[in-house]
Amino acid sequence: MENIRLKGHFHIVYILKIIRYGLVLCLVPMVQALLNFDLESLYRALRQDAFILIAMAALGAVLWRRVGFALTDKALVLDTGILLRRRSRFARRDIAVLGQDRPLWLRLAGASRVTVYMARGTGENKATFYLPRRQAAALAESLLPVDSEAVLFAPTRAERVRLTMLSANIAATAALVLVSLRQTRRILGEGLEQKLNDLALGQLAQVERLLELVLPAGVAWLVTLVFALWGVALFWSLLSTAGFRVCRSGGVILAKGGHVNHTERRIAAAAISACDVRLTPVGRL
Repeated sequence: MENIRLKGHFHIVYILKIIRYGLVLCLVPMVQALLNFDLESLYRALRQDAFILIAMAALGAVLWRRVGFALTDKALVLDTGILLRRRSRFARRDIAVLGQDRPLWLRLAGASRVTVYMARGTGENKATFYLPRRQAAALAESLLPVDSEAVLFAPTRAERVRLTMLSANIAATAALVLVSLRQTRRILGEGLEQKLNDLALGQLAQVERLLELVLPAGVAWLVTLVFALWGVALFWSLLSTAGFRVCRSGGVILAKGGHVNHTERRIAAAAISACDVRLTPVGRL
């Protein structure tokens, strides 16, 4: 008989898949209401949708009590599936990586998405499930414990480069906005009514003059949009990699970071069979 070290249910967000099925069913009353196209049909469809969602949530809550995990001396056992029950068993000695992802919506719910990767074996090599934050941390400490978080690597230079590029991008975008506004003012400024009248009369010369003004403004706004999107990407990358660090404690490599979306990876060093190191021109800079 194996001793159970840790046991619990999945986080309640696990039943969101049941609610997704309910949302699909809610389309049927709405389609009927659109066909009838009156308020009475709309109220009836809303009542039916509310009943469907409440029923699916109640069914999911009942079935959620039957799914969970158990950590024994030898294996991690997962009871998954809502309508079709399934039990998966992962030997502890074969677990190579345990990842915890906490995007913003999971942080608000107090949950973590746990992913387990296997180093060997003939069965499944990956499993993903949701646990409360504290249970996920306890499971990680039980499977791949970390006694010390002495930092081996922290990409401070890369973060400074992103911050510098982000600052330069903000200045460039602001300048492009001013140029784009100036070009647009030339189009929408004085003589707009006359230009529209000329356009309506079909005078090709005025159309050509209007196009000469429109095209530079359109290109300016396009370049502004590109720089703005690049700034958003830089800012998101900065938030995603902020605080990133790599540590090693005994036979476990720990990598964690992120301000908005928290990520953590615990890797069994004994399970690593290859290492690829690349030095790019940007990396040299």
